Amino acid sequence: MCNAIKLFLGATSNDTLNFISYNSTGIDTIKTNWIRDLIYVNSASFVNIQEHFSKRKTIDKYFNIEFPEHNSFVIPGFRESGQDSGRPKGGLA
Repeated sequence: MCNAIKLFLGATSNDTLNFISYNSTGIDTIKTNWIRDLIYVNSASFVNIQEHFSKRKTIDKYFNIEFPEHNSFVIPGFRESGQDSGRPKGGLA
């Protein structure tokens, strides 16, 4: 992407830390392409993707394939004691 387009889209300089938090409401190839563009345009240093993933063991592999130029880690969601159904809280990738 040329510098003129980056400036037009509001990209910042590389001497700052930029954070993005995004709730993707589902994730697929189209959304990961959009997230990669968002990271590039905004020179993001840290990205938080808020999503519920059902297969914990394959999440790291998925992110390594979709975001090979970035380091990623997952914070699993949790359920309160006594809660045995429903979505867990606090999970981030």
